[in-house]
This record gives sequence, C-alpha cells and structure tokens, in this order.
Amino acid sequence: MDASQPVERSPLQLTLRLTWPFIAMVLLLAACATASLYVLSSVRAFVAGESVWTKGQKDAIYYLGQYAANGSPQAFERFTQAMQIPLGDRSARLALQPGQVQVALAREGFAHGGNHPDDIDSLIWLLRYFHRFEIVQKPMEFWLVGDEYINALRDLSHEIRHDTELGQVDEITRVHWQATIRDINAGVTPVARSFSEALGDSSRRIVQMLMWLNGGMAATLILLTLWHTHTLLAQRRRAEQALSVNRPAPRSPPSAMQ
Repeated sequence: MDASQPVERSPLQLTLRLTWPFIAMVLLLAACATASLYVLSSVRAFVAGESVWTKGQKDAIYYLGQYAANGSPQAFERFTQAMQIPLGDRSARLALQPGQVQVALAREGFAHGGNHPDDIDSLIWLLRYFHRFEIVQKPMEFWLVGDEYINALRDLSHEIRHDTELGQVDEITRVHWQATIRDINAGVTPVARSFSEALGDSSRRIVQMLMWLNGGMAATLILLTLWHTHTLLAQRRRAEQALSVNRPAPRSPPSAMQ
C-alpha cells in the first residue's frame, strides 16, 4: 500500500470529524444544566429545612410555655418532639464541620430534623462543599445564633422539668419561667427572620449566577458554531480553488483546413 495515498475514512469517522465540536458542546451544556438543577435542588432543600427548623423552635417555645404554666406531661412530650427538629439539624451541622466530617451522623441528624429523605444528600453536599462560600456562610451565621437560643431553651426545660417533678414550684417561679421563655422567643424571632432572608438572598444570587453561566455556555456554543461553519466553508473554497487550478484546459477544436 502506497503511504502517499490518503487513508479512507468511514462515513461515521467523517461525520464525527465534522461534528465533534458540536457534540462536545452539547454534552458540556447538558452537564452544566444537570449541575445547575442539582445546585438549585440543594438550595431549595436548604430553604425547606430552614422552614421546618423555624416551625420546630416556635412549637418548642409554645409547648414549653404551656409546661411551665401548668406542668402538663403532654405539653412536655410535645416540647421534646418539637426540639428534635432544631437539635437534629444542629447535630447534622456539627457532623459536617471541616476536618471531622461524619456523613452517617449528618444523615441521621437531618432525618431527626424533619427534612425529606430525598433532600438529605443534597443538604450534606451543599454544606460540605460550599461552606466557604458567602451564599452558605451568611445563613449559617444566623443558624449558629439561633442554636444558642435553642440551647438556652433546652437548659431552661431541664430546670423546669427538675423542679416540676420535685413539686417545688410556686407561682412566682412559674411567672419567672414564662418571662424567660418570652425573652428567648423575642431574641430568636428576628434571628429566624434573618436566617430566612439570608437564605432567600443566597438562592436569588445562585439563580442569577446559574443564568449567567448557562447563558454564557449558550453564547459560546453559538460562537463555536459560527467559527466551525466558517472553517468548513473556507476549506470548501480552498478545495474548489485547487480543483479549478488543476483542471486541464479545454482542447481547441481541430482546424477545418489541414
């Protein structure tokens, strides 16, 4: 076989040679879109988790106030159930601290926090790999402050439970407990509001970034299409010019007189 002869390519090889930039770009766009959807799903899970967290701490404050007022065992049981939500989320957050990540404990904590099972892995992924970004750091700051109030509420519940079981509770003590609960509620309410607002701001910023990213990818695909089409047309023109140069000149007709 003569090495100077061009190697024949199959139709599939020729097709891939012409279309590979478009295939690569479509695959890249698909990967970008999939990643965008996953990020948005993770942020939505975070927002939903914050809503459950806020409801849990509000329910806990309400039922502890009832327990402090009348010592009802049912009120304390409901308080304990409501506290599982913020305490579970707190346990999950601590399990995801850098350098000591414990995914199994985090998954268990988020489950106790009332998060949907399908959202737990997304929450773990978001808090584990984006904790250094402001879009996660800002809501986390309010979450940490809110947990301080949750700790104060839990400590107060231990005191109320201890004294109630001993039967050493007078009206003055009950009034003091209820005043303390009101103070905790007054402190945690603006924190919970700020937590929600920070999450909303982060979600809007993420949507904007993803829109710019996907728009940039689409613009790049258009530019690549124009460039590749221009290249193919230029190759075609050069081939046509080469054929016209190498084409033999037409023979003149024979003379009538010879």
